[in-house]
Amino acid sequence: MAAGGKVRPMMRRMFIFRLLALGCAALPAAAEAGIVWENRVVEIDANAAKASPASLTAKFKFRVEGAGPVTLSSTESDCGCTTAQLTKMVYAPGESGEISLIFVPGERTGPQVKSVRVRASDQAEPHVLTLKAAIPEFARATPQFVYWAHDEATAPKTIRFEIFEAPPGADITVTTNNPGMKAEPREVEKGRVWEIVVTPAQTKQFLLATVQVLCHVGGPAPRSVVAYATVKPPPPEASPATAALPGGR
Repeated sequence: MAAGGKVRPMMRRMFIFRLLALGCAALPAAAEAGIVWENRVVEIDANAAKASPASLTAKFKFRVEGAGPVTLSSTESDCGCTTAQLTKMVYAPGESGEISLIFVPGERTGPQVKSVRVRASDQAEPHVLTLKAAIPEFARATPQFVYWAHDEATAPKTIRFEIFEAPPGADITVTTNNPGMKAEPREVEKGRVWEIVVTPAQTKQFLLATVQVLCHVGGPAPRSVVAYATVKPPPPEASPATAALPGGR
C-alpha cells in the first residue's frame, strides 16, 4: 500500500483476480449437481412388512439440479427378488421424479437388505438405492426335514404346517420336485394348520425331494415355504477281503 492509504494498481489487480477465480471455481459445482436424492435408504419395519406380506415397495424421490437434463439409462439389482420401476427416463433441470423398488420376500424371513444401482448421465458411478426390511416369520413347517433309512418300510411321515395370523380364506398348495416322493395336505384347523403327509415310492435307492408349500394369503402372488424329504442311500458294500475275515474284520 502506498503512502496516504492508496492501493497500488498491482495489488488491486491481484485482489480482483482472486475474486474472479473464486467465482469461477463455484460455477461448475452448481452446473454439475445432477440428481439430488431425498433419501437413498428406506427402512420397512416388521409391522409394515406384515401388512403387505406378498411384496414390499420403497419409494425414492429425487430432484434434478444443474444446467442440463439428466437421463436414467438402466437399473441393476443384486437379487432377482428386487426390481425397480421408473416412470420416465429423461428429466429436465428443476424437475422431480421417483423410483420405486419392489421386493418380493418369497420364503425369506428376518433382516433383509436389497440394493438397486441406477445408472444416469450425471455421473460415471451408479446411484445406489437400498431397501432394508424386517420380514416376520409368517409360516412354519415342523419338522423341516423328514427321512427314511435304506430299505425302511415306506410308511408315510407327517410335517405339521402352520400359518401365523392367517387371513380369512387362507389356503395352501403342496408339490414336490420328485415324482418318487408324494406329499398330500390334510387340513387340521381351517385356513391355519395342516398336516402334510409325505410318502416315498421306495426306500431301496437314494431319493431327495423338495416339498414346496405355496401359501395363498392374499396379494398378487402366493408366499412359499419349503421342507425336504429324503431316502438315505444304502450302506457301502464291504470289499471281498474284508468280508472274508472272521467277524467282518
